[in-house]
Amino acid sequence: MSQIAVFASLRATPGRENELAELVRLLVDQADEEPGTIIYAAHQHRKDLAVFWFYEVYADAASLEEHTARAGATMAEHADLLAERPSVTVVRGLAAKGLDF
Repeated sequence: MSQIAVFASLRATPGRENELAELVRLLVDQADEEPGTIIYAAHQHRKDLAVFWFYEVYADAASLEEHTARAGATMAEHADLLAERPSVTVVRGLAAKGLDF
């Protein structure tokens, strides 16, 4: 399969955790409108509430590029909510329950 998976993380500017959480919810809503986005799951660290983790699966490279452009534009508008640059790692699916790699 040509599916592409991504692990990403964001760290909120101190004191802006709730605002970033709202932005993350907006990103998930946007991903809902992207037909090539198969999974877009956002999580907040249980102890360090400034850290947000994402697990993403895209149908193909074009779908990843579409999402990256859209989410990147949204994040650029709210860069002040981030303490550092997002960490993004693109991986190749190997095996999973419930996913067809």
